[in-house]
Amino acid sequence: MLVGLILQGLGIGLFGCFDSLAANLIIFIVLGLGQGAVEVTTNVSVVNIEAPGKSRLMNLVHSAFTVGAMIAPFLAGFLVWWDVSWRVVYIVMAFLCLCMLVWTWQARWLHDASESSSVSNEANKRKLFCDPLLLLLSGTIFFYVGAEIGISNWIAEYFVEIHQSSASFGALMVSVLWFGVFLGRIGISVGYRGNQLVKLLVICSLASFLFLGLAVWSVSIWWSGLFFFLTGMGFSIIYPCVMSIIGLKFKKGQSAAIGLVSTSGGVGVCIFPFVMSAVSEQSGLITGFLFYWILTALMCVCAWLVIMLFKREV
Repeated sequence: MLVGLILQGLGIGLFGCFDSLAANLIIFIVLGLGQGAVEVTTNVSVVNIEAPGKSRLMNLVHSAFTVGAMIAPFLAGFLVWWDVSWRVVYIVMAFLCLCMLVWTWQARWLHDASESSSVSNEANKRKLFCDPLLLLLSGTIFFYVGAEIGISNWIAEYFVEIHQSSASFGALMVSVLWFGVFLGRIGISVGYRGNQLVKLLVICSLASFLFLGLAVWSVSIWWSGLFFFLTGMGFSIIYPCVMSIIGLKFKKGQSAAIGLVSTSGGVGVCIFPFVMSAVSEQSGLITGFLFYWILTALMCVCAWLVIMLFKREV
């Protein structure tokens, strides 16, 4: 966690300090390495303190992600209004990374990962990475992150181009989507007392598939906005639920398993924007969103196969 925060702080603080494109790309890679390390170590830490078969703490922690996603569009608008340099934002975020670094160093004694979470040798790692359940969970996150982040990146343009809305209304839809994700995660964290993680994963996957389809096919701007909000609620539980399932089923090799599944999401974020751009350029933005609908369908297939594996074990 400490190394990740240092890399993240350096990447954020130094980005934009140099005119060289190559230098900024290298700095951005450093930022990505830091964020990846922070994400994996955070997930491992939460899994270790989560009650077996539960996902309340994981949902609570990941709801913080959605708060940032909701606030960011409004902050961007205020910065433009106040004519503040974008570099100020990066410097402030780097300072916050420093604060988190100090806090993590002070709190390091609170958590000591158990020895059972390690993988003893390369043979065990290869066996772990070939586990059908882990591969299906990786596939679920691969399609989920690709669809969720892609929709978030394109939803403002979608409302401007397809529904002829104003740019400000389109930007607001970004926050509406993430508000749905936020409510879903907070609601599950506060109100759900069960331990049916796999069933919850399948239900929310199907809900996101249904509501995204309705959002894309809706001709009304207001109905479309509502369905995108409900799509966000469907998406909300998937990532925390998958991480909690890993904590439940992979007592050994926990860090490696979480790292693999988190990486699969990163690969999806890298690949799918190129596909989306090509599809939208050739066939239009609605077809591009139908591509994301297909990704959610594939996510549902992976989630359904996960529950089939669980039934077979029983």
